[in-house]
Amino acid sequence: MNRVLVISSELSWLKETEANLKQSNFVSEVASNGKEAQMKAFQGKFDYIFLDLMTTAHSGLEVYKYLRSTGNQAVLFLIVPTEKWFKENGLDEKNLLKSAVKCLIDPDPKTLSSHIRELGRIKTWESLQPPTVKASDGEEVENEIEDESFTQLKIVEFLQDILAVTDFYIRLGKNKYVKVFNRGEMTSGEQLLKYSNSGQKYIYFPTKDRGEFISYQNELAKRAIADSDNPGGIVVKALKTANEKLVEELRESGIQPQLLEEGKKICQNMYDMAKRDKNLKEILSDFEKFDPSSFSDSFLVSFFSTVICKNIEWVGTKTIETLALGALLHDIGTMQLEESIRGVEYDEMTDEQKAIFHKHPDFGVATLSRVPKISQAVISIVQQHHEYNDGSGFPRGLPGNKIFPLAKIVSLADGLTDYIKENEVSVMDGLKGFLSQRENLLRYEPELVKNLIRGFKT
Repeated sequence: MNRVLVISSELSWLKETEANLKQSNFVSEVASNGKEAQMKAFQGKFDYIFLDLMTTAHSGLEVYKYLRSTGNQAVLFLIVPTEKWFKENGLDEKNLLKSAVKCLIDPDPKTLSSHIRELGRIKTWESLQPPTVKASDGEEVENEIEDESFTQLKIVEFLQDILAVTDFYIRLGKNKYVKVFNRGEMTSGEQLLKYSNSGQKYIYFPTKDRGEFISYQNELAKRAIADSDNPGGIVVKALKTANEKLVEELRESGIQPQLLEEGKKICQNMYDMAKRDKNLKEILSDFEKFDPSSFSDSFLVSFFSTVICKNIEWVGTKTIETLALGALLHDIGTMQLEESIRGVEYDEMTDEQKAIFHKHPDFGVATLSRVPKISQAVISIVQQHHEYNDGSGFPRGLPGNKIFPLAKIVSLADGLTDYIKENEVSVMDGLKGFLSQRENLLRYEPELVKNLIRGFKT
């Protein structure tokens, strides 16, 4: 059950809010001052926090800075009395909202539960009804909408003739968009080709619907796997976009329980595909002739992890779930690295930059340790995904017998991913090159290497 912390010095509002959250079946705690709020945030793991910035005795801003500095991963809502409050107090609203999902203006106590549920509304596509009018009917209407409101997706990666689970747009220029598909209608491959031929590379949808989009992509992959003995590129396309948009959502909106469930489904679908597909080695090659730069590290690490598991007898459903989250979140600690380090290839880093980079697994552990429903096994994967069998890894330099078994799988998948992307080669050429290097044969567990090779042969 989701746990909620509400922070405000308005006692009557706080009391009414607590009663309404309880009535809505949320487990809630309240804090009437900033000092109490920081103590409760430190002691408890909360899924959601509502912070009134007018809170006193350790101000709301001090509490905000505390939550940010400790890496608290609860989904944060900010509360202010008026729309002009930020400007009147000389504060940058956009900067504050980088660590919060939404700003609420003097909200009614009865509405807080609805804001939580709105974030979890990722399956309403199941009951969508076709719109009476298609977006393509009539003249194209230009809409002025802020660029920051949208998520972009490559047109070539957009599946054709599927349900539009959100409104989709083409961008004309700064803050200018034309709607091309209404929520509820079927997308048109012919129409997408027209936009692509006219020079458009991306299609856009409202970021607030990103969870809905991820959920639907997962469902499309699941159906394709069930309907075919050799699902191939369709599944890769659906899972690739679901994976990458999920990582974006986790980074920008926080690690929410319903998103973690979608993450499990992504890797379960990958595993099912790997188990069923007879030509696994051709899947990625068939997809855009495999451009390594077009695949995120998270997707490839998750994919290769499932390939390794394909022939391991002790891998069951629970293990796949754990591995799925570990692979998906393995680099979550890099969020806390400076941009100047994240953008540098490891071999090009200075000794000082490498020393900082080596801390990112521990940063990831600190982040995930505060997230409800993240198991110790997942945390161990994140902490040890750069540890190697020969003890040459980081951050602890653990030998093989001290490394968590699932972390060894993700470590091998991560190493192969890095090699393929750095050398810009195909999967099979990358596998050959990666395993031709003696240091890699020493770094990774021999049986896992064999399973990786078997995974692409059978």
